Amino acid sequence: MAGDEELKEYSYEMLDTMALRGLYDHIDGGFFRYSVDAAWEIPHFEKMLYSQSELISVYTKAYIYSNKKLYKDVVVETIDMLNKRYKKDDLFYGASDADTNHIEGEYFTFTSKEIAKTGFAFDENFEGKIHLNVYGDERPNGYYKLREKLSKVRATKEYPFIDKKINTAWNSLAIEALYNAAYIDKKYALQAELHLSKLEELMFYRGELYHQTILGLQPKQKGLLEDYSFYISALISGYEYNYDERKLDFAEYLLAKAKSKFYKKGTWYLSDDSMKIKAGSKDKYYTSALSKMLQNIAKLASLKASFTYEKLLVKSLDNLKSELQEKQADAPALATAYLMQKLNIATLKSQKSNLQDGYKQIKAIKYPYTLTKSAKYNDYLSCTIRRCFSKEKTLQAAINAIDSDIRK
Repeated sequence: MAGDEELKEYSYEMLDTMALRGLYDHIDGGFFRYSVDAAWEIPHFEKMLYSQSELISVYTKAYIYSNKKLYKDVVVETIDMLNKRYKKDDLFYGASDADTNHIEGEYFTFTSKEIAKTGFAFDENFEGKIHLNVYGDERPNGYYKLREKLSKVRATKEYPFIDKKINTAWNSLAIEALYNAAYIDKKYALQAELHLSKLEELMFYRGELYHQTILGLQPKQKGLLEDYSFYISALISGYEYNYDERKLDFAEYLLAKAKSKFYKKGTWYLSDDSMKIKAGSKDKYYTSALSKMLQNIAKLASLKASFTYEKLLVKSLDNLKSELQEKQADAPALATAYLMQKLNIATLKSQKSNLQDGYKQIKAIKYPYTLTKSAKYNDYLSCTIRRCFSKEKTLQAAINAIDSDIRK
C-alpha cells in the first residue's frame, strides 16, 4: 500500500535524524537518554542500557528492510560501546551518568581548540563547547578520520560514573537485541547465549526470578512483572535462533509464575506485594512490561498452539480496550499485542536446518507477526493458531504465502 511506503519513509527519516544529530554519540557509539531541544542537537548525556537495547533492535530491523549502511553501523557501534563500557562477566551494567566531576557532558564534548587540532571545524553549541552533530543525510567524507582523532582526545578524559547494578529486565532487553543483531553478524547470537546463561545463573534461584543485584552479591529483591516480561521475550528470541526447546519450556515456566504472581481477577500488576499497583500500557522510558507480556502470551499461544494462552490474552486485552482506544499514541506495544491477536500470528514450521539456512530470508518477511518453529518434516508449513493455510516445498513459496494468504 502506498500509505505503508510513506510511513516507512517517515520512519527512515526519523532514524536518520536520531543517528546523525546530537542524540547519538558519534565518537564512542550509542545513544544518549534524550534530547533537550527540538532540533535534537543537544542531549542529556546519560546513557541507559535499555535505550541502547531497544534501539539496536529497531536499527537492525530497519537495516533488514533498507540495507542502509548507516543503520548497520549504528548497531555495530552501539554493541561495541556496550561491550567496552558496560559488559562484565557476560552481563551488562545499567547506565552511565551525564557528567564528569559535576560538569554536564564533560567527557562527551570538545573545546574549539581540541576540534581545531583535527583539521575540522564545528561551531560551539553547548556551554562554550562543541557537541558533534552531522547536519546532512549521511556521514560526511572524513567522518571516520575525525572519529579516530577525537577518540584519542577522549582517552585523556575521565569517563562518567557507571551504575554497576545488574538488572534482569534491562539485561533481557539487551539479550534480545543481540539475538536480533545476529542478522548482521552471527557472533552476536553467540554473545546472547552467554549472557542468557549467565543471567539465569545469577538471577534465577530456587525457582524464583530476581530483579537486580551487584555482581558478587546474592540477589534479594524478587522479580517484578518487567523482569518476567522481558526475560520471556528474550527466551523466545533465543528459541527462534537455535530452536532449543528448553528455552520455550523455561518461557512457559516463567509465564506460569508471572500469572500466579501478577495476574489477579483479570488485571495485571507490576509487583507481587501489598502495593497493588496496576500495570499500565503506556510505553515510557522503554516498552510497557504489561504490553510485552501480552505479546509473549500471543507468541507462546501460537508456538504451542495453546487455546489456554489465547484465552488469557483475549481476556487481558478485553480489559484494556478503552485504554487502547484512548491512548493509542502512548501504547504502540499494546496495539501490537492487539494486532497479533486480531490479525493472527503466522508460524512457519519446518526442519531446524531449513529454518536456520533460511534465517535471513525469514527475517525479511514483510508480514510483521511471523514466528518460526522447528518441526520434523522437510516441507514448509505455515499456520495460525486455528488453521494451516499453506504447505510448500520451498522457503520462498512459503514466504509468499505468508505475505499474501495470511490476510485472507
